[in-house]
Amino acid sequence: MAILGCGAGLGLISGGRVKDYVEGGSIWPMMQEFTISLSERAAFKIREYLAGEGEGLVLRVFIMGQGCCGYRYGMVLDNEVLEDDIVVQNKGVRIVVDKYSASLLAGSEIDYVQADGVEGFFVKNPNEQSTCSCGGHHHSLIE
Repeated sequence: MAILGCGAGLGLISGGRVKDYVEGGSIWPMMQEFTISLSERAAFKIREYLAGEGEGLVLRVFIMGQGCCGYRYGMVLDNEVLEDDIVVQNKGVRIVVDKYSASLLAGSEIDYVQADGVEGFFVKNPNEQSTCSCGGHHHSLIE
């Protein structure tokens, strides 16, 4: 399933490849250490997805763009790790992030939330402002 939306919500897309959309010079400043973490709930849910899809897959997390409510996130199960990807291990899940997205995701935590009949992954990103430029609230759950 592909889920896109405003703000910090993200969905899981099974299969597929995300093309490296950053060309030219390096736009990602070298960081001492890149971190991205999973809550226990998110790690459990992702491990469930991974178990159902077969072996050798990684979780790829990326920035898809930016809207009035902040970053739009994407997440796929991927079978390929590119040379310039950053790979971290967290709670038994291999997480892969391209260098462009890493500069915007550094220090983020991915959670899985179920509330009011809506469930999905949620990114707590310290690099993102929490208000919409359109005056609305920052919506972080995607159905």
